[in-house]
Amino acid sequence: MYITKAELIELALNNLCVLGTGQPVEVEDAAKMDKILRGTISILSARKVVHLRSEYDTNQIPEELLLPLARILASDAAPAYGIGGQDAMAAKQLAMDAENDIRSIFDTGRGVQPTPADYF
Repeated sequence: MYITKAELIELALNNLCVLGTGQPVEVEDAAKMDKILRGTISILSARKVVHLRSEYDTNQIPEELLLPLARILASDAAPAYGIGGQDAMAAKQLAMDAENDIRSIFDTGRGVQPTPADYF
């Protein structure tokens, strides 16, 4: 299953406490978050954390990425919504944990294998 960019943005805004329960996403917030999301996806792609078909193909995001990617997006968007100090630091910690979650979701177990030593 896949999630859409709109679903991801809504959850990230909820994580930031910008939206109230059942409140729709404002057009301005959606546009602001879309710009931030593009940057977030580009950075995560460059660091080989998230692999989407295209860095801007954000309307078919694997469902298992919803929660961790929303945490990362919320952290990246915090300054744009005037969130700083302890709240921003807490969001950053959640984002780092979320990145580790994403890495573990897609870990194939085919990491670097030890090379046997040659003895003379």
